[in-house]
Amino acid sequence: MEKPQHLLLVAIWQIFCAVIAFLGILTLILFMVFMWVGVPTTDPDIPSVIFLLFAGTGLFFVLVYFIISLVAGIGTIKGASWARNLGIVQAVLNILNVPVGTIIGILIIMYLVRPEVTQYFQGGGHPVQNQPS
Repeated sequence: MEKPQHLLLVAIWQIFCAVIAFLGILTLILFMVFMWVGVPTTDPDIPSVIFLLFAGTGLFFVLVYFIISLVAGIGTIKGASWARNLGIVQAVLNILNVPVGTIIGILIIMYLVRPEVTQYFQGGGHPVQNQPS
């Protein structure tokens, strides 16, 4: 089976999201280091321990999103059978990124559940072999 027409766009979006998440990871790490060494980055009324807890929690979630986006993008390019499901998970997470991520996430979910896309991934990105009866 031939690769579905817009699948490369889905993979590009997933990798783009991974790059943006990676930049977010670097930013959070930078802010956490500045807070740790005492460089003022926030309002002095906010205790640095609370900031570090929130930043650490945010760092964890952005890191998970980065991994999901990157792996989904690479898997989508390769046509791996598991990439469709991971792509749907990544698209659902995109819905939280209002407004652009919401629209694109919904469109990607609608695209990934189409029969020809589902069939492509069930074949592992290769032509589906018909079994003789």
